[in-house]
Amino acid sequence: MSDNFSELATWAAPLLAKLNGSARRQLMRELAKGLRKRQSDRIKAQQNVDGSAYVPRKPQRLIRSKQGRIKQTLFNKLTKASHLKIAITDGSVAVGFDGRTARIARVHQLGLRDKVSRYRNEYDYPKRELLGFSDDDKTWARDFLIDHLTR
Repeated sequence: MSDNFSELATWAAPLLAKLNGSARRQLMRELAKGLRKRQSDRIKAQQNVDGSAYVPRKPQRLIRSKQGRIKQTLFNKLTKASHLKIAITDGSVAVGFDGRTARIARVHQLGLRDKVSRYRNEYDYPKRELLGFSDDDKTWARDFLIDHLTR
């Protein structure tokens, strides 16, 4: 599948053009919220876009172990709406990260080399696809548009 929704966009463009501005923006907002929820759920499940599991985190050296400590999964906080942003215009929807969060997500998304912290050495991060569209996402978006436009 291609990484964009060009086929879906060409199919839906004439139908969306018939909607007035506020109805189109409302449709785009609902679509963006649904896509953000799907991306967030996939990140929480620790899965790449193709359904494979993330490469596990490198074992951490602990100076002392803390009893009763709950270990967090990778990208636990990135799934929150405060980090996973939505950008909406009349003709497009974007779901992604911004600022420092975007830099961290980009390193993991592309599997780049980066410093672990300010005073530590660089590390080659394994590729973990945080954002992307699967065939299931494309099908969901098509069904969502059909349901919304037939109402």
